Amino acid sequence: MALIKCDECEADVSDKAVACPKCGNPIHAAASVGLASPASSSPGAPLPPPKPKPSASRKLGGALAAFLVAVIAFMVYESQSTIKATTDTSASGDTTVSQAVTTSVADTAVAAPTASALKPAPATAPPVIEISATELYEEYKANEVLADTKYKGRWLYVSGVVNEIGKDFTDDPYVNLFGENEYAVVRANFAKSAVEKLATLHKGDQISLMCQGKGRLIGDAILDCTSDDVPPAPRHAQAAATPAPSESISSTPADEPVNSPAMPAKTETSSYPTSFDCKKAHSTSEMLICGDADLAALDRELAQLYAQAKTSAPDKKSFAEVTTQNWIWREHNCRDKACLVSWYADQQQRFENILSRSAQSSAGDAAQAGEGASASL
Repeated sequence: MALIKCDECEADVSDKAVACPKCGNPIHAAASVGLASPASSSPGAPLPPPKPKPSASRKLGGALAAFLVAVIAFMVYESQSTIKATTDTSASGDTTVSQAVTTSVADTAVAAPTASALKPAPATAPPVIEISATELYEEYKANEVLADTKYKGRWLYVSGVVNEIGKDFTDDPYVNLFGENEYAVVRANFAKSAVEKLATLHKGDQISLMCQGKGRLIGDAILDCTSDDVPPAPRHAQAAATPAPSESISSTPADEPVNSPAMPAKTETSSYPTSFDCKKAHSTSEMLICGDADLAALDRELAQLYAQAKTSAPDKKSFAEVTTQNWIWREHNCRDKACLVSWYADQQQRFENILSRSAQSSAGDAAQAGEGASASL
């Protein structure tokens, strides 16, 4: 009988034992293996000690250790991969930013001229319309609506023959250019600052005016020449006017009217005091007023009412516009005393109505003020 070591607890156990008396580990199989040695072994030689078998706990521990090593290795690998990816991303990002900046600069350099080329040109003012006074008058006479769409609010370079230089009821100067005849004209209104320039004109002069179209009023085409900021005249017109100033003056003598019908003669002895200077009377209606005592008296009375109504009118702009229209109507239509008497009566009634409404409004305001004062006491 030989003693062998228990491969579990390493206790000495008989090779004949079935199991280790100490730990219960089976021994018989190991002993059988030990007895089945090859025949070549020398008789009587000691048997080599049997190889210990790993226990179940050792197997479990080894498997666990291997698992932990694998987990740690995997984590290390993942960590290294993440660091590498981050580094690569950073490097790639820097390259991308660099490329983006370079591309942006390049694009800007290329886009700059393109944007400049595509930038819309500043809006240009509509061109000046060159037209004669006769043509302008005829177009308004034929179709006022169509003429307004073409000329109203536009800059017009109007040439024509001076028919009349005068002042309206507000002392603003104006120039009438012959349209069809003396009573069918193109009227150009000026500011008071233009008086000195207009004083050099004479009836029959050929002139050109840069004004804005203002439509039509009681048969006349109207021009607004009050602006100081005017566009230049058309180039060919300037070239034609430059060589000789005399070319802008009609060959017709200034004291001979162009296509004008005869008007009543005027003498100093036949003049009566009026609201205007009869020495400068130029229209048929004004000459009739200066030569008739009754009409002259009506004119002085109306001038006083006009001054009062102008002060009392609530809407002074509208008052001035209506008064101007009425005055132009008289200049165009009144050719006898009866027409002028009726016209003066209408204007007198209009001014008296304005004064009456103003007085009623003032009385009402005073009454309200008195009631307010009484209530406060």
